[in-house]
Amino acid sequence: MTSARFFAKVYNPSGSTFRRVLDSGVFLNVPRIVREVNKPAGDLRVELAMPWDDFGYGSSINLFDLVKVYAINANNPSGVLVYQGHVVEVDSYFDAHRNGVSLRLFPIDALLANAFWVGSGYTVAYAGADIDTVFSDAIDDLTAVHGAFFTKNLANPGLSVSVNFVQKTHLEILNSAFGFLNASWYWRIRANGQVDLQQYSDVVATHTLALGKHVDAIQTGKSILNVKNLVRLGWGSGPTYSIYSDATSQATYGHRDTGLSDSGIQNSGSADAKGNGEIARLKDPKTKTLITVNANYAIETILPGDTIKILNVPSGASSLLSGQVLRIQRVEYDGSLATLHLAEISDVFGAELGG
Repeated sequence: MTSARFFAKVYNPSGSTFRRVLDSGVFLNVPRIVREVNKPAGDLRVELAMPWDDFGYGSSINLFDLVKVYAINANNPSGVLVYQGHVVEVDSYFDAHRNGVSLRLFPIDALLANAFWVGSGYTVAYAGADIDTVFSDAIDDLTAVHGAFFTKNLANPGLSVSVNFVQKTHLEILNSAFGFLNASWYWRIRANGQVDLQQYSDVVATHTLALGKHVDAIQTGKSILNVKNLVRLGWGSGPTYSIYSDATSQATYGHRDTGLSDSGIQNSGSADAKGNGEIARLKDPKTKTLITVNANYAIETILPGDTIKILNVPSGASSLLSGQVLRIQRVEYDGSLATLHLAEISDVFGAELGG
């Protein structure tokens, strides 16, 4: 089991002009990359062993330059792309013990939140549009504004909505459109800029891991803190109010109400899709699970939205480990370990956690 080493390539903001390589010898820290379904990746801090007052600022390193970070390991001796983002902060430091430079990167995903989708007078209107059409149009407009950072891999959920988006960023529109779908769907952005809108693979796992060989640790917990069993949704220009609830959840956990407002929703069918989807996601307590996977597995290939199955489980062990296909919601990767946050799921672990 060997940890990955990292290097980076620096480009101008559009990525069209190469500036320099930051080789693995100047990396002072191990980058920690965080990706999660249904949201942009986290920012990244890169610490470099370079002279604090002579590291090429203004020529080979600039604010908003594009930096592509690669991991080198046995499976990828030439490097595999694990992150790309723009430089948003540059800090340099010198004292008796340190002399270096720190770069803070925002992922290319963050471009989604940087500009409004102008449309017609800052309004983007859809009548009976498929959700994947909204995603596709948003990415096309994003490309027109920022350049060609993204590609599309969009499945059709078979759901059409009528909605107006008023003065919204591309990210706000994606999240609003995604909110009409049920919990079997996710979206994500890969390191290479591919935007996926897909269903979880709940039958055949994306990754099969062996306990003891690949899996180092498992942590679980269960909570009702986020349970909601009545949603009062205000929609349209009125607004019109609709209520969605689950009687079983109310009887078991008491009344737990919440309110939502979306003036862009244009008809009752779209309102029902939003309200019923929220109830389905929130009505039950969830079990949270973290799994630590070591570098005996190709951890750089594990993405949020993938699914896993764990093998080599001793007889009588928790039902968590009984070969179920489990969804990955979040991945924290540092080249030696990947911490997987499994999607919060309802009553899947049986008596082990009082289910």
